[in-house]
Amino acid sequence: MAILSFKKSAEIYNAESDYSSNYNKVKIRIADLVSSNDQSSASIIEALKIYEEIASNYLENKLTAPSSRELFVKSTLLFLVNEDQVGASNALEKY
Repeated sequence: MAILSFKKSAEIYNAESDYSSNYNKVKIRIADLVSSNDQSSASIIEALKIYEEIASNYLENKLTAPSSRELFVKSTLLFLVNEDQVGASNALEKY
């Protein structure tokens, strides 16, 4: 239920072209909820993609760039949770 509400909020921010901190915070919260509530492969991949998307957005701004590190670490850990050592290794090289 909470995940659906956060997804709806993200859609609203997206429709308003508000890619500011509010949009990013909502998307990170969605990834946190998805990855902690459901350990299925599809949920892990969804959370992983969100973390990578927001981390890449953070890299575009010098003020938020240091915060991208935490999100890249979370995405790498999700590769390991998904038992994808090759993906985790590639992610570490990429980041």
